[in-house]
Amino acid sequence: MGCGSSMNDPEVKALSDQLKLFVNEKNQLQNEVNEIKSSLSKKSTTHDEIKSLEHENKKLKHEIKDLEKDIKEADQDSNTKIAALEAKIKEVEEEWEKKKAERNDVSKKLTEVNGESSKLTAEVKALDTQKAEEEKKIAALKQKLEEKVKLTKDCDQLKEKIDDLKDTVEKKNSLIADLEKDLADIATEGTVEGYEAELAEAKKTNQAIVDETASQTKFLQDCKAANYGKKLDEAKDKQEELLKQLEIKQSERAAYENQTRSKESQIVTLTETLKARIEALNPITEEDFNQQIAAQEGLNAEISKEIQGLEATKHAKREELKHIIANDDQSQENEVAKQISEKEAEVHTLEADWKKRIADMKETIQSLSNERRTLKGEIHNLHEEHHELEKKIKKAKKHHHHH
Repeated sequence: MGCGSSMNDPEVKALSDQLKLFVNEKNQLQNEVNEIKSSLSKKSTTHDEIKSLEHENKKLKHEIKDLEKDIKEADQDSNTKIAALEAKIKEVEEEWEKKKAERNDVSKKLTEVNGESSKLTAEVKALDTQKAEEEKKIAALKQKLEEKVKLTKDCDQLKEKIDDLKDTVEKKNSLIADLEKDLADIATEGTVEGYEAELAEAKKTNQAIVDETASQTKFLQDCKAANYGKKLDEAKDKQEELLKQLEIKQSERAAYENQTRSKESQIVTLTETLKARIEALNPITEEDFNQQIAAQEGLNAEISKEIQGLEATKHAKREELKHIIANDDQSQENEVAKQISEKEAEVHTLEADWKKRIADMKETIQSLSNERRTLKGEIHNLHEEHHELEKKIKKAKKHHHHH
């Protein structure tokens, strides 16, 4: 029973979700490593690209080791918290059994008192005075009953607040869905295929320059063979100019390739970071939140049922009190007063327990509201980062198209 209850605890659920997140990130990083290896085996790459990919592979391996370490630490932390929660649940269950036994003892004593009171017979002294005093007690009980009714109304108002909180959760989930759509848009902008197409175009232009250089070299050779003095000098000058242009283009191509790889790495890293932050910011799923709300509503129903039982008990005691006033003597009255005092103490204890439960429930709702407000702020920050990334990508594209 204790283990089952701990698995439904929001904090344990959050730790479990965080573990799953770490495992998913590890698998995703491993897939990226495999894709890079596969890409290396399928196409020829330059020496700089190979070095860059090897560096990225080494970096990913370190990240995988860090994630495995985080997973291990999170697993140990969750086991510790689960054990603590199970111990706490066991302590609460033992306390409940103790209170249950105490209530059984009280009920048994009340039964014995009722059995003894049925045997007592005597004349009632100062009946009018006793009736007035007991009517005051009944009025006090009525007032307490009215207070219970007011608490029930407060409980209904709290349910309405819970419904409002559900609507807020739905709105937050809608915002998260919009952000995930924005992430998908980021993934389609500045893709590797687009950069490869631009790189192919640049290579095509460079090849044309190389071909032109070869043609001019052949022309120089022909001029040299024919000993064309002035034409040979002009051809040499033109060849030197073409070689300078070729060096510039090759330098620009190398810079463009490096910048392309850097942008690709930034896009992949930022996309995964944004997704991880969104998942980390939303440890409590809507299903878990609804389960908590349902549990609190069930608790409210139990409390309302206890209140109804107390009201029925009060009514029965009031009728019993009227019967005692009509038939018993002063000693009987004192015994009844004692019973009423004991019952009022029990009612007071139950009322204090009920108020504590309501306070705990309000505290839980406030905590959830604070988490949602924090999530809203984080989502706003992620949107700002997203807009900044879009500006950088557009600026980089404009710069590359210009070259």
